[in-house]
Amino acid sequence: MIWTFIKKNFFDGWENIGNVIVANLLQIPFVGLIVLVLVKKEFKGPLTFFEIISESEFDGPFYFFQTDLTKDYLTNFDIIKAAVIFLSVFLAVVFAAAYAKSAFSISNYESVKAGDYFKNIGWAFKETSGLGLIIACIVMSFIVGIPVYLYQYFHLGQMYGLILAGILFCFLITMLLALQWFVALKVNFGFDFKKTFSKCFVILFDNFGFSVFMAFYSAVLFALSCILLFFMPGLCGINLGYINALKLRLYKYDWLDQHKDLKNAKDRKNVPWDALLKEDKDILSKKSLKTMLMPWKDKNED
Repeated sequence: MIWTFIKKNFFDGWENIGNVIVANLLQIPFVGLIVLVLVKKEFKGPLTFFEIISESEFDGPFYFFQTDLTKDYLTNFDIIKAAVIFLSVFLAVVFAAAYAKSAFSISNYESVKAGDYFKNIGWAFKETSGLGLIIACIVMSFIVGIPVYLYQYFHLGQMYGLILAGILFCFLITMLLALQWFVALKVNFGFDFKKTFSKCFVILFDNFGFSVFMAFYSAVLFALSCILLFFMPGLCGINLGYINALKLRLYKYDWLDQHKDLKNAKDRKNVPWDALLKEDKDILSKKSLKTMLMPWKDKNED
């Protein structure tokens, strides 16, 4: 199932590279603002943190939290910079979510136009603003909240700081693993915010291994996006990945609905993926690197 997903997502992204890039153009300024604030010279942000770690091998990996560097980091993080990051994350999430309807059509092998994205921006603000606010809070918790607690432990010797940092970290990771499915669920089912939010956790705990895989897969796409300056795959390309992943994963629930007599948990886990993915595999079997790079040759062979 995973290989089918990777292949489908790759070809869907390639065949729609133009409209993905156009949609990504609206997120690039917000991502740029976040990077600008974090690496600004007087602001000791995450990049400086990693430089400190690499240059302080004799002081150990917690050198940053054992010195006044953390104090400077927190002092320099003023309300304006926090507001810029918060607003930029919020807008980036919402504008990326606006691509969801186009991505949904692409996942169903339908053609889309670049202009379709702009028509759905209003829908995104209405339906995914709550998600944007939550993600913005999570990001702020990572770059401010956790350092505050770790500073309490490493600099002031307060054990509760380490405990609270650990609890907060686990909570934030769980939230991210669940909320990664939010946009895909919203565009598939159109639930209200509360129901979509709860369904995220249903998908997470019922497909925990696959959710972890998707988090790593998206991290790889995010790293690739950084190299390509977020033109491709970018946040919209990552959203396409989640919508493709959920589309294929939902085949399992359709199968379970047809086999309600399966009461044993082991039997319910033996999903016949080969049979469920047959249609998608047949479509993907006609696609290859050759047809991707030289589509005219495939037409000549036909």
